Amino acid sequence: MDIREVLKKEHILLDIEASTREEVLQQMAENLLETKAITDADRFVKQILEREKLGFTGAGNGIAIPHGVSDQINQILVAVARVKETVYWESEQENIPENEKNVNFIILFAIPQEVTENQEIRYIKVLQTICQNLMDKEKIKFLMRTQNESEIINYFNGERRNENG
Repeated sequence: MDIREVLKKEHILLDIEASTREEVLQQMAENLLETKAITDADRFVKQILEREKLGFTGAGNGIAIPHGVSDQINQILVAVARVKETVYWESEQENIPENEKNVNFIILFAIPQEVTENQEIRYIKVLQTICQNLMDKEKIKFLMRTQNESEIINYFNGERRNENG
């Protein structure tokens, strides 16, 4: 699957300043609002936070993968943010190790409230593609330091050119 179908350069925010999960999500939602991907940033953040109550979205290695199921989205969309300073990714689950709650890189899935079968299959493929690319700690280090949005897209597309640079 070509990740460019759901992840656009304009939806990648690098080295943003935020100190809480809510601030990160608000900045990501404001970006989606500016690019006309959504129509109400505050409502979208509320929808993401509601879904966050279902379970911890940390993926380990400083990464969180929250999902926003929204009536504002008509197709699956992925947005990315990297924060300058580690953010504590809150969770109501008590059995999550504290160090797993420290997040630097956020991959937000925006999913339509009503999904067609094709959208559901696409969502699973996108999630699988992204998760497969997050299994190597050395490759994650690349995500944490690149300053180029296109390289992030290429990374998730399996087109990594300069992982060591």
